[in-house]
Amino acid sequence: SRSKANTGEILLQKLETRLDNILYRSGMSDSRRHAGQITTHGYVAINGRKVSAPSYTVKSGDKIGLTKNINSNPEVAGRKSEVPTWLKVDSKKNEVEVLTKPTRDQISTTIEEQLIIEYYSRLV
Repeated sequence: SRSKANTGEILLQKLETRLDNILYRSGMSDSRRHAGQITTHGYVAINGRKVSAPSYTVKSGDKIGLTKNINSNPEVAGRKSEVPTWLKVDSKKNEVEVLTKPTRDQISTTIEEQLIIEYYSRLV
């Protein structure tokens, strides 16, 4: 509410930069639920430090990697998907780097975020 930027775009940016969503978007998991599960079980590290919260907000420049224990898992290894331009995937290292915050045109969700903002603004 303190920001001067578009509230709907900020909402979508916050949702897109969640750790579980980035694992899903990068192709390291087949669903957001699976991404949350591998995070909770301790198979994900950000900048070399283990993170176990799927809701962790990833910042620009962060590098997300999987631990050696899960790299050999056939459900995780070798996934292919269309990666957004704001992410950089290194499949050899099984690592994802967040290049920038996503802008509205880089988010491929077909949703009218302004309707969500209007709904919640009535509740406050």
